[in-house]
Amino acid sequence: MRWVGRILRGNVELLRNVRSFRYPHDSDARFAPYWIASLHLYLPSLCRLESLGLYSVLFKSDILQTIGIFSAFRQTLSSLSLVECRTTSNALITIINYFPLLVNLDLQALTRKTDRVPVSQLSRPLRGRLVIADCGTNNRAPFDKLSNPSPELDELILRQVHMPIFYDCLVGVNGGSVKHLEMHSRSSERESTS
Repeated sequence: MRWVGRILRGNVELLRNVRSFRYPHDSDARFAPYWIASLHLYLPSLCRLESLGLYSVLFKSDILQTIGIFSAFRQTLSSLSLVECRTTSNALITIINYFPLLVNLDLQALTRKTDRVPVSQLSRPLRGRLVIADCGTNNRAPFDKLSNPSPELDELILRQVHMPIFYDCLVGVNGGSVKHLEMHSRSSERESTS
């Protein structure tokens, strides 16, 4: 992320025109997983951001105290991707609730951390497109919370997960709706239903 530091010192206007931002895993294991607050230097300048990807970020239990670092693009962000992140159920719900225009949520290889506070629920049903990939059943807990209130999804994509468990926890129990369901098994077979 050295280039970001150079932009901040030189021309902040450049960051204000960024629409998509990816924060990748550092190859140096000493710095992984990142703590979300390490992003505070440049996120406030991304005021027109529509798509955010975070990789190997650790969301601590005090996410309510640090979520303000996303405030610059709270009203513009529509797509969020979390890959190989560590999160509690509460932190995940808090992040989703924070962005009112979110219609594309991509959750890959999330690792569950234990909640130390009561878990809140979604402030509105999940809408748009939801991708869940590479998550073991032992990390199912955060996804259970995405079903209340019941989702109203245009598209649900399940990749390399135990399909009955993840489908039931999202849609089956509370009767949510999915217009298009796509499943990718570990053998790379692809199934799709509408």
